[in-house]
Parts: sequence; structure tokens; C-alpha cells
Amino acid sequence: MSQKYQVEVIGENQSFWCSSEESVLTGYEKAYPTNRLIGCRMGGCGICRVKVVAGDYESGKMSKAQVSVDDQAQGIVLACKIYPRSDIRMEILGMK
Repeated sequence: MSQKYQVEVIGENQSFWCSSEESVLTGYEKAYPTNRLIGCRMGGCGICRVKVVAGDYESGKMSKAQVSVDDQAQGIVLACKIYPRSDIRMEILGMK
């Protein structure tokens, strides 16, 4: 059963609702169609790199060239490959 969570973008004065069945990038794209995070949408380009500072999420496979194991331990992930499991606070990092 799908749930909706609020995602806050730190430093951007933006927040949006995201379904647990869609990636955070998809939710962001729906709320802000002209956003700057759109890239390949497949976990490889790194344009949608974000740092999750609060909240829980499930993640899919991401390019190790864009997100290392150490990055993931610090909450650095690709928005196209994370699915919210609670409200989230994140900051946009972009490509390395």
C-alpha cells in the first residue's frame, strides 16, 4: 500500500510530497518540472546526487562511480534510486 511522505529540500525553500512507490527524483520532478536534477534517471550519471540528512528510505542500485560505499554511509545517494519510507530532509549536491 502506497504512502505519501514529505520531502524537504534544505537551502532551496522547497518541499514536496512523494509516494513510497516512486523515487524521490520522480516526486521532485512532479512538484518542480523545471528542476535541475534531471539526468539519466537510471542511477549512473550523478546529476541527482543528494545528501539525506534526516529520514528513512530504501535504495536501488547506484553507480559506484557516483556514490561510493563511504558516500552511502554518510547519506549521499542518487535521488532517482531512493524511495521514501518516512519524511525526508535532503540537500542537493549534484555531480562530483
